[in-house]
Amino acid sequence: MNEDLGPTHAVILYDPDTGAIRHTLLQMTLKDAPVADWAAMETKLTALVKEHDPASAGLPVLRSENHNTRDMHMVDTKRRALLKVERGARPDKL
Repeated sequence: MNEDLGPTHAVILYDPDTGAIRHTLLQMTLKDAPVADWAAMETKLTALVKEHDPASAGLPVLRSENHNTRDMHMVDTKRRALLKVERGARPDKL
């Protein structure tokens, strides 16, 4: 483990009906790094999605501080919070 690494932050676009995550932008930080620039991260994700998947450009956004990249997630659309799901699980079957 690298002791100089800080938290990983994520900006997530998700399906408002199923909670399935469609796109994620991750930002790895170093220990004692400046506070995440969430607006810049959202702008970057929006631009990338508009270019590569225009149909997803209007999906809702969720921010995840200290994002755990080892786990699979979906979004609880009522609470707007990440839920850990088992690998291979389908959001429409949860």
